[in-house]
Amino acid sequence: TTSYKAWAERLAGYAQSDKVHHEAEYWLNLPMHRAARLPQDFLGSTNTEGSARRIALSLSTEETRALLQDVPPVYGTEINDVLLTALAQTICRWTGSSALLADVEGHGRVALFDDVDLSRTVGWFTTVYPVLLELPDGRPGEALQAVKAQLRQIPGQGLSYGLARYLADDADLVQRLQALPSAGVLFNYLGQFDQSLARSDMMSLSAMSAGAERSPQAQRSHLLQVTSYVSGGRLHVEWTYSQTLHHWQTIQHLAQSYLEALRTLIIHCRNRDALTHKADAFPQAHLSQEELDAILAELAE
Repeated sequence: TTSYKAWAERLAGYAQSDKVHHEAEYWLNLPMHRAARLPQDFLGSTNTEGSARRIALSLSTEETRALLQDVPPVYGTEINDVLLTALAQTICRWTGSSALLADVEGHGRVALFDDVDLSRTVGWFTTVYPVLLELPDGRPGEALQAVKAQLRQIPGQGLSYGLARYLADDADLVQRLQALPSAGVLFNYLGQFDQSLARSDMMSLSAMSAGAERSPQAQRSHLLQVTSYVSGGRLHVEWTYSQTLHHWQTIQHLAQSYLEALRTLIIHCRNRDALTHKADAFPQAHLSQEELDAILAELAE
């Protein structure tokens, strides 16, 4: 497996490539100003790690099973498509905007080079990159398809954003990236712990706290951090916020609204799947597949 040092050195060189500079233009051209800033209950307070509090809610096992198994085939989506659609719907209802600017955290183990293998390399590979999600007016299925399409446009699985911003030698490019609006929300889906730990007889998930990872005086990077994962057959969603900036009731309402948005998407996809038909099965109706899909989508509501 490739060493962490070798990977870092390859990235430093790759950051100077024309490909990374070209992909960086994607973020520079995003209309990030369309997303509203997050409301705050308290103004003028500091957003420190010591003020951070957490609210956690979960879907049921059946809802989680449907989210993972029933939803993806309907529109060809991945789990992040659904989770981010629900997040955009929740935050946009709160802000009154039709767009959400969020930072998305990924695993970062991107296959960039044929001669690099990171499968067994130990190290911190996390990537963080901004995502602008604009929601259309309409049904849940339209929102889900719109978010999916926008996420598929992101170049290099988001890795090129960090490379250009922090490693590029082009001072003008770095300055323009640093001048972009900052996201108030950090989103991270950690994956299915049941799936990864089931293969090990030596390890299991501990309920014990790992302790503080940062100084209580350190500044938090975002107003809200939304972290989700599957454990015990259930999707768990944790909302981390600062008690000096938001009432716990505000975040509790957001957390509950988020689960309701997920449930609405699940129900829509299950109904949609049950109503799926081919237009050629109804020759006397003289409908195109698009027209039939529109009718079925309306019935699914």
